[in-house]
Amino acid sequence: MVENIVKPLRNQQPDKKILADAAPRAHQLAKGLDEHLSKTKWLVGNDITMADFAVAAPMHIWAAAGIPLDGYANVRRWYAEVAKVPAWHNTQAAVEDVLLPKSTATTNSTTET
Repeated sequence: MVENIVKPLRNQQPDKKILADAAPRAHQLAKGLDEHLSKTKWLVGNDITMADFAVAAPMHIWAAAGIPLDGYANVRRWYAEVAKVPAWHNTQAAVEDVLLPKSTATTNSTTET
């Protein structure tokens, strides 16, 4: 998120080496989360909990941040469910308006694509 969101907001270029170095770990974490979510609807069982919001919070602009969720269907399904929660859904547009250039805000849908 720092490289792909914060730096451009500060008129700085993302560091491609940092992004490349972080990619294997990001995939490892996404794979683990995806495997966990293949067994349960929410992180801690059948009901949404604070854990879901805590884990989803840094993912709210996953596409623009370059978080690799392609290929992780269970993570995307789970995130789409979090995004349907009225309090989450009702604040997403404001978050995108502040953090994303207008050209990318529309690509960070809160629903599964």
